[in-house]
Amino acid sequence: ELCGEIVLADIGIPDSVVNDLIPRTFENKPALWLGNLPVPATDAHKYKRGHAGVFSGGPSTTGAARLSALAAARAGAGAVTVLSPADAMQINAAHLTAIMLRRTDT
Repeated sequence: ELCGEIVLADIGIPDSVVNDLIPRTFENKPALWLGNLPVPATDAHKYKRGHAGVFSGGPSTTGAARLSALAAARAGAGAVTVLSPADAMQINAAHLTAIMLRRTDT
């Protein structure tokens, strides 16, 4: 009732063709890709795993940068820094933990 009129129409594909199709689909789950992720050495320093820098927008546009920074950390970057304009520093600082914050004037 919330989507409007639903129309189901035959587009002319014979049943014999549909029955011969072999789907090539898979469920995206850790078993599919977990073995391909690198495992850091137990003595590896964070800077050996890369340092991601994410530029933040102004005070009303900081959310995407914070989400990107968290994604970089979760994906395995050793260190992550949000580069923030001066007027957005307090907003970013109030929302970031485990992410470094630096002021940038560009």
